Formats: sequence, structure tokens, C-alpha cells
Amino acid sequence: QYIPEDYIPDTRQRLNLYKRFSSIDSVDELYTITEELEDRYGPVPVLVENLMSTAELRGMLKELRARELTQKGTRLYLSFEHAEGRAPAESVVAKALSMARKEPKRFRVMPEGKFVMFLKQDEAPLGAARYVLKELLKG
Repeated sequence: QYIPEDYIPDTRQRLNLYKRFSSIDSVDELYTITEELEDRYGPVPVLVENLMSTAELRGMLKELRARELTQKGTRLYLSFEHAEGRAPAESVVAKALSMARKEPKRFRVMPEGKFVMFLKQDEAPLGAARYVLKELLKG
């Protein structure tokens, strides 16, 4: 995942954009950057869209106060921070528990603070991750 030179020719501008992507704290920031790119450089190429998808997931993880999102086989694991001041919001915990109660074959909350999503056959992990993070952000 990278920003092609033919999209943004100036090296400094590309480096600045990488820094902006890496420091995103919310999905709203990503949308702002996307609008700026389209206004300034035209339609966003697929390579940059892939980079933005990764940044979007990182932004959602920060908003949820989650430590990491990992995939092992057909499962996605969302781990939450337990450090002081970094616990997930009560609304996020309540939403995770609600999702697990409504669809126990699809979602599970583990005692060690992990939220597990079982992927459906042929389900794209990136799309599934985006879906579950957006649902949790709704609180």
C-alpha cells in the first residue's frame, strides 16, 4: 500500500500524507483527507484507497479504545485496552454484549476482554472488520 508518484508527484507531499494517515484518530479525519485529495489531485487510485482502508480501521480502533484487531483462521479478535484511562466506553461494551446475545454463533465476548467475530464462509475479513467496528461505534 503506497501513494503512487503519478498521483502525487511531490515527495514531500506524499510523506506528509503518510504522516497524516498514520496519525488519524477518527474516521471523520479520514473523510476530510479523502475530500482534500479528490479536490486537489482528482479521483483516488486503488492503491491509495487500500491505504485509506487501513487508516480507517486504525481510526475506528482508536475511537473504540481497542488495542488490536487480529485474524486467526475464520475468527477476528478485537482486544481492548485495560490500562488506566484506556478502557472501552460502557456503550461499546454494552453493544458488544448485545451483539453476542443476539447472534451467539456469530459473536462472542471473552473473559480476557476480547470480542470475537466468526467469519462466514467466503466473507472478506476486511469488510467484516469494518462492519463490526462500525456497529460497535454506534454504541
